[in-house]
Amino acid sequence: MKTISKYIEMVTRFLNDISRVIIFAIMILVVTNIILRATLNSPIQGVYDILLMLSIIMVSMSIALCHLTDGHVNITILLEKSPRAVRLVLATIIHLLSIALFGSICWYIVFRYAPAVKASGETTLTTFTPLYPFYYIMAFGILFLLLVSIVKLIGEFRKEV
Repeated sequence: MKTISKYIEMVTRFLNDISRVIIFAIMILVVTNIILRATLNSPIQGVYDILLMLSIIMVSMSIALCHLTDGHVNITILLEKSPRAVRLVLATIIHLLSIALFGSICWYIVFRYAPAVKASGETTLTTFTPLYPFYYIMAFGILFLLLVSIVKLIGEFRKEV
């Protein structure tokens, strides 16, 4: 199990590195667009669409590491003052709910929503880029969020033993 969790952590950190590069690209794109608009009165065409697509990728690639490192909001005051058995039960319930939620979202995007968007031919407004690939990217990020939740659930039992 340690090998699998190390692999998941390694891929999650790589996905976060992709997110960092995209944040940098977004910054460059916005600054370039502002400069071109102010100096040449010629903004980049479709910048809103490009920023939308990059933002989807950025958030999708970074959420798993946020969960892995507990970078999200967490209610620990109740857990810290509880006995070990209560903490294990509460943590298990929380992780199982997370796994069910993330699994359902990932399944729905991959098997229902993205195919429907592909069939409808939905595109961005300016660049006419198809939207369905970005839903698959989002599902990929949520899949790793799901895997991190599973690893954390297993880790809860290993800590308590």
